[in-house]
Amino acid sequence: MIRTWQSTPRRRWYITGGTVFLLLLSYYFSVRGQKAAPGVDSAWTHGSSWTFDSERDQRNLGLSDEQCDAAFPGLYAELERARDFHASRGGINTSQIAIWLNEPPRTHAQVRVLLYNGNLHIVGDKLGFARRERVGSALSNLYRAISAVPDPRQLPNIEFTLDTLDDPNPRTGRRPGRTVWAWDRHTSDEETWVMPDFDGWSYAGGSVKGGVTAYNSFRDQIAEVEDALEKEGEEAGGAWEVKTPKALWRGTIDLGNSNAPHMRADLVKAAEGKSWSDVRGEHFVKQVDHCRWQYLIHTEGFAWGGRLRYLTHCNSAAVIPWPLHFVAHFYPLLQPSGPEQNFIPVQNDWSDLDATMTSYTSESPTSSNPNSAKAIAARSVAMFRDRYLTPAAEACYLRRMVRLYAEVQNFEPQLWKTAKSEDGTTAKVPRGYDWEWYMFQEPCHAPPDEDAKTSDLIFEE
Repeated sequence: MIRTWQSTPRRRWYITGGTVFLLLLSYYFSVRGQKAAPGVDSAWTHGSSWTFDSERDQRNLGLSDEQCDAAFPGLYAELERARDFHASRGGINTSQIAIWLNEPPRTHAQVRVLLYNGNLHIVGDKLGFARRERVGSALSNLYRAISAVPDPRQLPNIEFTLDTLDDPNPRTGRRPGRTVWAWDRHTSDEETWVMPDFDGWSYAGGSVKGGVTAYNSFRDQIAEVEDALEKEGEEAGGAWEVKTPKALWRGTIDLGNSNAPHMRADLVKAAEGKSWSDVRGEHFVKQVDHCRWQYLIHTEGFAWGGRLRYLTHCNSAAVIPWPLHFVAHFYPLLQPSGPEQNFIPVQNDWSDLDATMTSYTSESPTSSNPNSAKAIAARSVAMFRDRYLTPAAEACYLRRMVRLYAEVQNFEPQLWKTAKSEDGTTAKVPRGYDWEWYMFQEPCHAPPDEDAKTSDLIFEE
C-alpha cells in the first residue's frame, strides 16, 4: 500500500515546523516595519545606538540611564562638582543635613526629605520664605522623575534637606559644612547641591505674574508664538527677521544681590535713550511674548535669576552680564564665545552694553557669520529649549542627583522609628509623612510667606 504524505508522521512534523518557521519569520519582519512606541527608537530596540530626538523624546520622563547619558552628556557637571567636593571632605554626615534654625535676615523654609524604597517622605518641616509654593513644585518634579522609571526601588535610599531661599548658604553667616539641596548657589558656595528650580514644574505666580503656568504648557505656548513668527517671516527669511530688532528687559528695578546691588538700576541707565533699547521697569510683557524681540537681557535678582530658563526658550539671543555670580543647574552649558557660543556676554557693570548691542543690531539681518546674533539664538534653542531644559533632561538630572548624592552619603537612611503609644507600649512606626499625604495638608496654592518672621520648626525626626 502506498502511504500518502499526510499519513507520514515525520512529514506531518515537517509541515508543522515549516509553518511555525514561516509564521515567526512573518512576525519578525512585521515587527521591524512597525513604528516604535512613543519615546522608544526602533534602532534602540534592536541593539543599535539610540539618539535623542527632541520632538519625540522631550517629555519622555523615563529614559534609561544609558539613554540619559547619550542624550545629555554635558548635563551633570554641577552634580559631579558637588559629589567630588563632598568626597574630598570625607562625605556627608547626618549632622550636616539637620534643619537649621534662626537664619537672619530672612528665614529659610526647609524640609527634610527621605527617599526610601522608591517612595518620598517628609521627615522634617520648618516655616520660612515661600515654603509651600516652592517645596510643592520642586518635590513634585522629583516625585515625577522617580515615578517614571520602571522600578523606583532600584534608586538608592537618601536623606537630605531642601532649602527654599534664593541664596541658601549666604556669605554673611555662612555655616561651613552646611549641606542642602537648592535652586542655585553662590560661586563661592561649594557645599550646596543644585537641583532644577521649581519653575521646571510650574511658576508660582502663574498667569498673574509672567503669564507662565505649568512648564509644559509654557513650552507649548512658546512653540505657538515661534511658529506664528516663522509663518509671518516666510518671505523675509524666517522668524528672526520679523522680530523687533531691539533688546527687551522688564522687571523690578530696585532688586539686587550683595555682589551687584544696583545691577538693574544701572542697566536702565546704560540703556536709556539708545536706539537698540526696549529696557524699562514698567509696561509688563508676558513671558511668552518676549519671543517677539531679537534680544533678551538677563539679570540676576536676590541671587540667581529664574528668568534665564524662560529666555532660552525663545529663538532670540540672550544678553547676559558675565560672569554670573550664582550658578543654576544648567549654567555649565552656557558658552560665551567660540564655535558653540549660545549667548551674548557683556560686562557686569554694563560698561560695554551700548557698544556690544550697537555692533549686533547694525549687522546685516541675513549675515552668515557663525557668531551673528541669529546664529547664537539658534544654538541656544538647540542647546536649551530642545535638549537640556526639556522635562526629559530634568528627570534624568534629578535621578542622577539621587545617585551621586548617595555616593557620598556616610549614613544609611532609616524609614522606621520606635514610638510609644498611649498605653505605654512601644512599636515601630514610619518616620514622617508620605509625600502624597503631606501635599494635601495645606492649600498647595498658598501665597508665598515672604513676611515670615519666624523660624518655627514644625517637626523634625
